[in-house]
Amino acid sequence: ILIDYGGVAIPNSPFRVWPTEPSNPSKVRVYGPGIERGVKMNSPTHFIVDCKEAGPGDISIALTDTKNQDVPFTIDDNQDGTFRIAYTPKLPGVHCISVLFGDNEIPISPIKVNVEPSVDISKIRIEGLDTMPIVGQPAQVTLNTLAAGPLSPNVIHAKIVGPTGNTQEAVVTPAPQGYNLRFNVPEPGSYLIEPDVCTLPLRPVQVTAIEPLDPNKVRAYGPGLSQGTVNKPADFIVDTRGAGNGQLGITVEGPSESKIDYQDNNDGSCRVTYHPTVAGNYNINILYEGKHIPGSPFRAAVRADLDTRAIRCYGPGLDPNGVFLESPTEFTVDAKSVTGSGSGRVECLLTSPSGRIVRCPVKNMADGTYQVQYAPYESGIHQIEVTYENIPVPGSPFRVNAIPGCDPMRVRAYGPGLEHAITNEPTTFTIETKGAGQGSLGLAIEGPSEAKMVCKDNQDGTCIMEYLPTKSGQYDIAVKFAEQHVPGSPFRVQVRDRLDANRVNVKMSPTMRANVLQEILIDGQAAGPGTPAVDITDIHGRRKPASIRPRGDGVYVGEFTPQIEGPHRIDINWSDQPIRQSPFNVQVLPHFEPHKVIVDGPGIHNGIPASLETYFRIDTRDAGFEHPDVLIKNPEGLLVPSKIVDNKDGTYKVTYKPNDVGRYLINVNYGGIPINNSPFNVKVEPIGDPTKCHISGTGTNPNLQVGEEYTITVDTHEAGPGAVTCRIRSTLGNDLDIDIVDNEDGTFNLFYTPHNPGNYVIKIKFGGQDIPGGDFVVTAGDGDKYYRDTQITETVTSRHTASQYRPVDFRLPVGGGQFGDISALIRTPTGRIHTPIIEDNQDGTVSIKYQPSEVGLHELDVFYQGQPIAGSPFKFHVDQVQTGYVTAYGPGLSHGICNEACSFRIITKDAGSGGLSVAVEGSSKAEIQCKDNKDGTCDVTYWPTAPGEYTITVKFADKHIVGSPFTAKITGLPSMDQYKRSHVMVGNQNEFSLRVTEMDIHDLHATIRSPSGFEEPCILKKLANGSLGISFVPREIGDHLVNVYRDGQHIKNSPFRIHVGSAEIGDASKVRVYGRGLQEGYSYQTNDFTVVTRDAGYGGLSLSIEGPSKADIECHDNEDGSCLVTYKPTEPGIYIINVKFADKHVPGSYSIEKKKAEITN
Repeated sequence: ILIDYGGVAIPNSPFRVWPTEPSNPSKVRVYGPGIERGVKMNSPTHFIVDCKEAGPGDISIALTDTKNQDVPFTIDDNQDGTFRIAYTPKLPGVHCISVLFGDNEIPISPIKVNVEPSVDISKIRIEGLDTMPIVGQPAQVTLNTLAAGPLSPNVIHAKIVGPTGNTQEAVVTPAPQGYNLRFNVPEPGSYLIEPDVCTLPLRPVQVTAIEPLDPNKVRAYGPGLSQGTVNKPADFIVDTRGAGNGQLGITVEGPSESKIDYQDNNDGSCRVTYHPTVAGNYNINILYEGKHIPGSPFRAAVRADLDTRAIRCYGPGLDPNGVFLESPTEFTVDAKSVTGSGSGRVECLLTSPSGRIVRCPVKNMADGTYQVQYAPYESGIHQIEVTYENIPVPGSPFRVNAIPGCDPMRVRAYGPGLEHAITNEPTTFTIETKGAGQGSLGLAIEGPSEAKMVCKDNQDGTCIMEYLPTKSGQYDIAVKFAEQHVPGSPFRVQVRDRLDANRVNVKMSPTMRANVLQEILIDGQAAGPGTPAVDITDIHGRRKPASIRPRGDGVYVGEFTPQIEGPHRIDINWSDQPIRQSPFNVQVLPHFEPHKVIVDGPGIHNGIPASLETYFRIDTRDAGFEHPDVLIKNPEGLLVPSKIVDNKDGTYKVTYKPNDVGRYLINVNYGGIPINNSPFNVKVEPIGDPTKCHISGTGTNPNLQVGEEYTITVDTHEAGPGAVTCRIRSTLGNDLDIDIVDNEDGTFNLFYTPHNPGNYVIKIKFGGQDIPGGDFVVTAGDGDKYYRDTQITETVTSRHTASQYRPVDFRLPVGGGQFGDISALIRTPTGRIHTPIIEDNQDGTVSIKYQPSEVGLHELDVFYQGQPIAGSPFKFHVDQVQTGYVTAYGPGLSHGICNEACSFRIITKDAGSGGLSVAVEGSSKAEIQCKDNKDGTCDVTYWPTAPGEYTITVKFADKHIVGSPFTAKITGLPSMDQYKRSHVMVGNQNEFSLRVTEMDIHDLHATIRSPSGFEEPCILKKLANGSLGISFVPREIGDHLVNVYRDGQHIKNSPFRIHVGSAEIGDASKVRVYGRGLQEGYSYQTNDFTVVTRDAGYGGLSLSIEGPSKADIECHDNEDGSCLVTYKPTEPGIYIINVKFADKHVPGSYSIEKKKAEITN
């Protein structure tokens, strides 16, 4: 197409156009399985779009599922005008296929295709419907889809409709059988579950949610819970609504076995009926899921079914011989067989011969009996009708003949006035003439005084007589009826002067304490003649009389000593009559109560000045009867002298002088027990200016003479407030006595006398602070010999100080495997701290070597991982090599190991003539051997058999040598003989075999290291099979390493590995202790209890008994994992029994609540 403008072609001209045939969407054909019936979910399918006759144009396809979501598909051009569309439906239901040709929808579009599920939903089962959900807890049911084929979670849904119409969607989670449907249960009732699979609904199901199990919501009511009748059903209702789904249990306990019937009301409640056959009290136990409901057990009183056949009537009013006219009489109706409390109603009608009917008065005696009274006024036969609850009693009506006359033998006289009387006080007795007929009553009283009489007629056949005797003595009372004595007349009555126990006055302490003599002052001067009696009953109901001591003039003193604390009752009688306010209830407090001690005063508060005396008060007035103990330590841990003054009023004044600056610990004990807040931590502060003090005097000379007094003068004029303190310590570690005198002119004089030769360290302070030049050493000697030796010693000292003293070498068992964790330090007599040399012996021990440089008592502290080892600190004495005195040195004077030889050497060179004696005293008897080396020395060896502190006394010429007595600390290698071994689980032994054979084990020693790294010695033994074995107390679970050494070297295969299981660890909580001896016992008799450890693993068993006396303890092994413990105390009182296993208290035996046994005579 050419387009010109003005003969010129426009841009792009000429234009080319290709004419085509017009498109016709109506001629597009769609066919194939993908749009026909039978399309399955998850199965590939296709359909064909034929456009051959539709002309030119492009096709477009849109494919959506039942949720209007796009379904993926593919289009293949067959190059012949047809197209193949393939897709795989993932969901069941109607799918929509839209086909467009040339942007126009073909006539049959959109095409609806129904996709069928790939599974058989008829084979899907819903499980878990038999479990009732609990309100407030998640619930679930299970869709079992195993038989229906594979399903994905997104094709499964469920709607849950609650009891009130609320809906929720279930949470679908995979399960082995298919899928779980979980949902919430906020309220009780029926829940409708409407599941669908692949949009196809399944049959709805229901589950019923119940309340959580709560027995407290169960209610029971009805008459059968409180009462019933014998042989008649008694019923009640139990309502479990709201209490959850639980099992209901009902039992009826009582005098007879009762049959129980249940009737379910189908509304969450049931009716319960039981049939009692015997009268009495029944307990009705109602349990819901094993727990009592509120009010259970209920107590029901079951009465007998009314049966009057056992009712009896008797008495003079029913006498078959007749009754007397116009004479009141009575009889008894005994209905105890029907009622024990008189709850029934008894009525009586009297019909006279003339036909007159009278209702007789009936008195209920409230014990099942009734008293019926009447008086006949007509001669002849009377008829008496008796009914119980309107039912005639056996024998009713009774026929009684009324006759004229009387019988004095039927008259009764009784009452206190016929037994005893008090002068000037009216007394009474009763005369009963019921049934005695008509007759006159006569009374007469003869005695020391004329007794005025008054008679009161009760109008019921009785009268009350009152008389008033004015003098004491014997009175005869004659009672006559119809001129004849009644039975017992005349009565003899002893009249006494007034005895009024209420006028007895008593005084006793308002506060009583155990084991303290108590006095009760009893004043009976105004009570009349008599004697007191006092009985004391303790908290356990034991009653003991008090001793009575007369003081004259009707005054007595009762004395007793309460043995235990707690409430006591004191009964006081005066001539067998209780006095006013008796019994008295008193509270006996403990013998002493440390927590009630009050301590106050400047001496326990911070900021007190050093060197000045201070004080504090101890108030024990409310704390019982004991004595306070005060222990004051200065900052160095040394004791500070204190003075306690008893003020005789329950208070004490304690004075002390804090010489040093720092923290002081003040321990206050009462009866050996710390009081509250003890120890008191008191800060002492400096005072004054010590730099302005000046020291002079003979006591500052470096060389002194033994036995002479020396003086040191301290001038404190310019030093301000404060006082001078001083400490002089000898090389033996002892402090020298010092007299410090305040001259009250600004100067102080210090007087001291050295009694033994040697060095003395002098420290002088002012106001708790060191005075310049106040810390120096002086040397005391004995005569010319001293000065000569001193001069030589000083010369040598300047060049060879260490050579004057022997080296010290300690060998201690601390575990060779942890050498790097061992440290030590040595304190010298002058307070210096030295570090010794530590060497690993490679045999489980270490050697601690030290070269002393001072004379006197030293202390060695040994630490393992920062903690002191057993026995630390060790004390040892150092002397010069040649002093001219007898000296001793060696490890056995300071330390040792149990069951091993401990040795030391004694040097007697140049000491002159004299006898040498050695003694060792301690925790066990120690064998001693002495060897004379023939060179002025003697080697001493002893063998301790138990750990502890041993005192070693060395005397020469009957005098202690320097340093004697020595103290050696013996540590124990744990020996199995020291422990009471428990019987562990069957098959376990208390030894471990090391699978090695050793012929001689005497030169072997072993250690065992626990999994935590703790190493300790253990016992070697030869087992029955010839193997080497060890014994020890396991404390940790896991692998242990056993090191066995000979001469410091491991033996073959050492170290050995053994495993300790949980069953072998000692567990004190599994120990059982029982027996009468834990609660009570008797002095001078063997009391016992049993300890069972068979299930408690390995461990040591320790026992101790604390009480008023020492109690010998014996432990007898029963060879069955238990032992019988016996003890024999010698004094009564409270004893505390401590039982430990594996170093821990067993149940019931611990620091707060220990086992207590009360011992009586």
